[in-house]
Amino acid sequence: MSEVMSLPLDATGKAPSNHITDEHYVIGSAGIRAIATDYGGFYASSLIIRDVATGEPLGPDQYFLSGIMDLATAKYGAANATQIVSIVVVTDPAVSSNVELDYQALGVQYATPQTAIANAIETYEPDTRSPQWPSVIDDVADLPASQALHDAGQEGLITFEYVVHAIDRLQQLALMGDPIAQDEVKAYADGADNTQTQAISSLLDLLVKHEADHANPHRLTPGQILALTQSQQDAAIRVETSARIAADTEVDETLNDHITDYANPHQTTLAQVDMYSVAQANNQISIAQNGVNAVLASNVSTMNAHINNTNNPHQTTPAELGTLSASDISAAIAAAASTVTSGVSAALSTLNAHIGNTANPHELTPAQLGTWTAAQLQSLASAVSGHAANYSNPHGDTVDMIGGMASDAIDSAINSALSGLLSYYSNNNAAMVGHVNNFGNPHQVSAQAIGCVGPWNNLAGDLNNAQAQINASGHPVTESPTQYFSINYSGAMGGNFERSLEIAWSISAGTAYYRPSGGDNTFCGIFPFFSVTGGAQVQGFFRSGNVISIYVLNGSLDGMTFTSSIGDNVLLSNARSYTFLQTGNGLFTLYCGISAVGQTGTPRSYAVNFTGSPLAPQPPMGYVNNQPPAPPPPPQEAGGGA
Repeated sequence: MSEVMSLPLDATGKAPSNHITDEHYVIGSAGIRAIATDYGGFYASSLIIRDVATGEPLGPDQYFLSGIMDLATAKYGAANATQIVSIVVVTDPAVSSNVELDYQALGVQYATPQTAIANAIETYEPDTRSPQWPSVIDDVADLPASQALHDAGQEGLITFEYVVHAIDRLQQLALMGDPIAQDEVKAYADGADNTQTQAISSLLDLLVKHEADHANPHRLTPGQILALTQSQQDAAIRVETSARIAADTEVDETLNDHITDYANPHQTTLAQVDMYSVAQANNQISIAQNGVNAVLASNVSTMNAHINNTNNPHQTTPAELGTLSASDISAAIAAAASTVTSGVSAALSTLNAHIGNTANPHELTPAQLGTWTAAQLQSLASAVSGHAANYSNPHGDTVDMIGGMASDAIDSAINSALSGLLSYYSNNNAAMVGHVNNFGNPHQVSAQAIGCVGPWNNLAGDLNNAQAQINASGHPVTESPTQYFSINYSGAMGGNFERSLEIAWSISAGTAYYRPSGGDNTFCGIFPFFSVTGGAQVQGFFRSGNVISIYVLNGSLDGMTFTSSIGDNVLLSNARSYTFLQTGNGLFTLYCGISAVGQTGTPRSYAVNFTGSPLAPQPPMGYVNNQPPAPPPPPQEAGGGA
């Protein structure tokens, strides 16, 4: 048994004495390779396996742990939220034949490795001698009993847990290479687990019903739960109530006596309540008076000069004083002079003399007016101006007090940030420029990702489908291949449209929106009438080159925008319009504008719309460009030439 090694017990999973590192194994090149650690059971969470060939640790998908020690896990592993295991099974064929293990061994009897146990069994020589009872009795203290791992109903089997544990470990060694037996064991374990789960569920149902039973299912009495009966409780409440009433009465009396004690029962001092004594108060008042008197004395000449200034230094107006000016007063006096008696005249003279007396006839003082003297004001102004102009930190503020940074800290932070930015730009400039100039779809963006219906080779079909959807979003229009006009009128109605188009041509300074020829006044096309915001009814439009002419009945399109599914986007205005009256039909206005879409020589269908709301009403009849028609020129007088 010299191969059996042991370590002290590590119940914490952290003892340095039990931390095994760089334990080397040669495991061959088979697909499934098992390792029994030299120091037996270890904390599963502490394991690190390194492939010596690569120096990299193995991932959890490259191995699994076996040889679970149930008793050790129950005693020590659960407290550290892990299991105690003794076997590592490498499942990844890519792992080399040389590996190293780091782990935290549990120690004591659990530090016996599987290989040592196997060697001990192979070399075991049983003792065939007859036992001598004196050698095994009276040793109970040296062999204390422990909890067995077998069924508690099997009486007489004590201290067999280590035998059971050893057998389990041997069984695990046998099962590691037997997947069929492992499946049977797992199936058996799952069946046992389901059975126990159902039994526990039934017991839980009974427990829930029992917990919900509030009818005293255990038939407890008040005495068993150290409680009072109803009569005992009432008696106790009456005793407690009487005692509290007596105590409250005593407390109330004591409190009232204290409240009415005005002899300073707490021996409070003036310092405790932050007050001055009479002597201290008189001293502070005297200091303040002396200060005020000193200020007044130092500024008395300035104050007197301001008081004696009769040139209205404050530029006060009669309105600010709530009175009349001298001229207003004189005018009022002059108006009433005929009815004023001689006594009133004398009184008025006296009053005027008094009003003109600017020598303080009432001998008012600044104190009577509730203000400061000029000297006081000048002194305060000088003090405030001096403090405001003091840029030498008169309050002794620090950088920390104003929540700022020292100049060296600011310079350091700026230099650090700038250095980081320059370094990042320098290290990534070439990659960024290369990516920006890469037009080979470096992100592998699909057609669907940018809103296309199908792959790139169906782009034309997608465009046609999108155009069809756009055409369905507004009012349909079909242009004829010749004049592209969307209404069909003839006779007098057609004549009005001819005249309106002639005026439109004039409005645009010679641009031929439309010029009829050969007396043809029938304009062909398909254009269903429809109404827009504001109530105007659109009855047609004409396209000539890039010029759009739109006709509306009984309404305005001023400030609205004409759009179409083929790209028209024209802002309409009364400033480019002509209004005429069609008897029996109503008031028509022709709006003109320039579009980015021109006419073609083939028929086409699309959708049109008008957005916005009219900003101004429909111009009156005869208005051109929102202006009334010019009056006819006056007749020329006949006359002979020179």
